[in-house]
Amino acid sequence: MTDTRTPEQRLSDEAARWRRRFRETRESLDEANRMLLALWLRGRLADPTDFDTYIGVDQVTDRLGRIRWQELARTVDQLLAGKPHLAAPIGNPFAAGSQALEWFLDES
Repeated sequence: MTDTRTPEQRLSDEAARWRRRFRETRESLDEANRMLLALWLRGRLADPTDFDTYIGVDQVTDRLGRIRWQELARTVDQLLAGKPHLAAPIGNPFAAGSQALEWFLDES
């Protein structure tokens, strides 16, 4: 079967495929970031959804979508300094899950 599309149409179709692939990849990265953040926030915020209310993922990710862990820690510490009632209770049994992610903070 012969491709009857013009070179411009073929390029346009290829560009559309790349845009779709990029969008799907970005959505997967955003979902993975949300899962990592949820784990990390479990030991810090009583309700991890408060993170989106007061800060938001965009504030702690770079232009490539990578989480800036030190910025995240600093931002959450500032939030809790101003709103201590949002903090997870001391002795929170769920905090152990977030401790596994502490090595992300070492961005040396």
